[in-house]
Amino acid sequence: MWTRSTALGDVTFEYATDPNFLTIVCTARMLRSRTPTCQLR
Repeated sequence: MWTRSTALGDVTFEYATDPNFLTIVCTARMLRSRTPTCQLR
């Protein structure tokens, strides 16, 4: 997954098994710093 943002700060990614996000199977948090793109593996 690739993401791009113009704002600095915390980013939260949530992975779910259904489109309504009723069952979240993973949550990943990262701090968006000065790097223009971040890769979450």
